[in-house]
Amino acid sequence: MINDMRTDGCDAFVQALRTGETSAVRRLEPLLAPGVVFQTGSTEIAGADAVAARLSGMWPLTTVFAQGVWSAAEPVAEGVRVTGTFASVGAAPKSYALTFGFDAADRIVRVDETITPFPAATPADQIPAAVRGAINGALANGTPMVVGYVGDDGAPVLSLRGSVQVFGPTALCLWARNPKSGLVTAARNGQVLSLLYRNSAKRITLGIRGRGEVADDAATRARVFGLSPEVEQRHDLAQNGAAVIVRIDRLQGMTPDGPVLVVPK
Repeated sequence: MINDMRTDGCDAFVQALRTGETSAVRRLEPLLAPGVVFQTGSTEIAGADAVAARLSGMWPLTTVFAQGVWSAAEPVAEGVRVTGTFASVGAAPKSYALTFGFDAADRIVRVDETITPFPAATPADQIPAAVRGAINGALANGTPMVVGYVGDDGAPVLSLRGSVQVFGPTALCLWARNPKSGLVTAARNGQVLSLLYRNSAKRITLGIRGRGEVADDAATRARVFGLSPEVEQRHDLAQNGAAVIVRIDRLQGMTPDGPVLVVPK
């Protein structure tokens, strides 16, 4: 059984950790022993003032912790433990635990952090469902993909492309409204194209490299145009543009399901 003061201490510590807010840290301070130690990674932070400072403000994982699902405090052999999971966030631990120790006055005297990372990505030979969903919903999510190629002058060129969609197990497509654009020229030449997807709110990042090509047959053009979001179609209702296909050589990144690596056979 965990008494109310210890429960309050655990709750206050997690609130400060996941928000970094001054009010949360102030709530926690009287529940810390003067000599409290916070073991985070390979770093030991000692003293109530130092621990409070470490929990204040924004840190690399603060936005992850803010979106976590946190358990209630539960007794364990080492003291009291709270765990967090982050099923909706990419670039996050698989799970995270805080183990609390208390002094005779029920103040927090030690906190040990345990991070369980995702294992390294197992190479796949086709685009997984989570990645398909991210790419196909990119424009609707306000995260249109960036496409890069090398222009005729040898300089890199980047542009946002709202029509990028999954075309097949190992291919993407996009509708280029200007059939004489540098991107279309690069694709016709079989140039390597790079694509980047980034959803900062969900910490999902995908880097893609593939060979470009332009489809001139009517069936493929119709399919690529049809896959494009309607708002993109309305820019070229006469369908004067070009259907660009990207055959993926490598796709790598982070999703809420963990790391992903696609290397088609």
